[in-house]
Amino acid sequence: MKTPLSIRIAFFFFISILAVSCHRDSDVLQMTFSKVEKCMDLCPDSALNILKGIPDPEKLRGESQATYALLMTQTMDKNYMKFSSDSLITIALNYYAITQNKPIMYAKTLFYHGRVMLELDKEEEALKSFLAAKDIYERNQNLKMLR
Repeated sequence: MKTPLSIRIAFFFFISILAVSCHRDSDVLQMTFSKVEKCMDLCPDSALNILKGIPDPEKLRGESQATYALLMTQTMDKNYMKFSSDSLITIALNYYAITQNKPIMYAKTLFYHGRVMLELDKEEEALKSFLAAKDIYERNQNLKMLR
């Protein structure tokens, strides 16, 4: 059975539009994350508001989900918000521990895992995370993070 040329063209057009729209969403999300990282130190409240503006963060997957979890944990820490559990940072920790493709992000995740564990009165786990983060930073010569 042959399909008419117009159906093939319409199908190709639909797939192209779908691919471009998914790529745009990813680009917008990455720009949002970049904006959050830029204002994190000076305006952590603004960073928190930007992150809260991301629609349906529970639908994020993979690296986007891990980055969101890390940045949200970081903004909560910088805004002196109390942590009731480690579930958010664990999402990032699990992703970066498995992928191992971004050691600085993994080290940053370990550091904030330590901050959360400290807040939850789990000092031994916190110390392990801090030391693991320090080791990764030293191996990657990221001296800014060690200050």
